[in-house]
Amino acid sequence: GGGLVRLLLAHGVIFQKVGEAGFLLQAALSQAQAKKVQDEATLANARLEETRFANLLENDAVSKQQADQASATVSQLEALVKADDAAIDAAKLDLEFTRVRAPITGKTGIRLVDAGNLVTANQATGLVVITAIQPISVIFTLPQKDFAPLSAATRTGDTKPRVEAVGEDGKALGAGELELIDNQIDTATGTLKLKAAFPNEDLALWPGQFVTARILVETRKDVLLVPTEAIQPGIDGQFCYVVKEDGTVEPRVVKPGVSHGPDTVIDEGLIAGDTIVTTGQSKLSPGMKVAPTEAKAP
Repeated sequence: GGGLVRLLLAHGVIFQKVGEAGFLLQAALSQAQAKKVQDEATLANARLEETRFANLLENDAVSKQQADQASATVSQLEALVKADDAAIDAAKLDLEFTRVRAPITGKTGIRLVDAGNLVTANQATGLVVITAIQPISVIFTLPQKDFAPLSAATRTGDTKPRVEAVGEDGKALGAGELELIDNQIDTATGTLKLKAAFPNEDLALWPGQFVTARILVETRKDVLLVPTEAIQPGIDGQFCYVVKEDGTVEPRVVKPGVSHGPDTVIDEGLIAGDTIVTTGQSKLSPGMKVAPTEAKAP
C-alpha cells in the first residue's frame, strides 16, 4: 500500500494492451538512496579517523583499544552501506509494483480514487473498474424446445454457429459466434443459457445493454413464409384462414416452423399461391365470404 502519487489515466480511457500502467503509488526508493549517501559520508569520516588513530598508535599517542575501536566503526559502517544497497534493490523492485497495470484490455469507468488517496492491498474498493468491450460477450437464453436444432448445429462441422445481436429498434448491432452452451436447463424457466462473443469493432454493443440475440442453426431454401399474425391458435392446433376460389374462408391447420422477424415458416398445411387472411380473424367463421385485398409479400 501507499499514497497515490500520480494518475496515469483519465476517466473512460481504453486499455489496448494488457499491462498498461494506470496508477503510480508512492515508493521508498528516494529514502533508501538518501540514507546510503548519508551512511557513505559517515563511513568516509570514520576511515579518516581510523587512519589518524593508526598514525597516533605508531607514536604511542593513543591506546591500541582506541585504534581497534576506530577500525570496528569502519567495519560497521561498511556493512551498513551494503545493507543500504540491498534496501535500494528492494525499493527498485517495489517501484515496479507501484505501477498498477491493467490486467485485461477494456474501457475504464469513473475512477474510484484520486491523487493523494491512500490505497492498501485487499481494500474493499478498487482503483477503477475495467470492462472488456472488444470483444464483448452477450449472454442470452433460448426455450428448451429449441435445444434439439441447436445441438444439431453445434455437432456438425468446426464452424461455430453465427449469432446476431438486435437492438430494441429491430436493427442489427453486430454479428458474433456462439462460445458456450450452459450445461443444464433452468427447470424454473425451461430455458437454456448461452454465451456469444462479438468483435464489437464499431462499439455498437455496450456493457449492460439489452439486446435480442438470434442464432443461426439452419439455412433453409425455398421455404414458405407467412406473416406471423396470420397464424391463429385453435382446438385442433394452430391454423390459418385460407380464402377459397369462391371467396369464402376455411380454417386450415398448419405446422409452423421457425420465426424470423415478422414472418414464420410454414412446414405443412399451406402451399405457394394460397390466399390467407392476416387481419380481422376474430370476425370470421368458416364459410364466411370475404373480399380480399392484396397485401405486400413478405
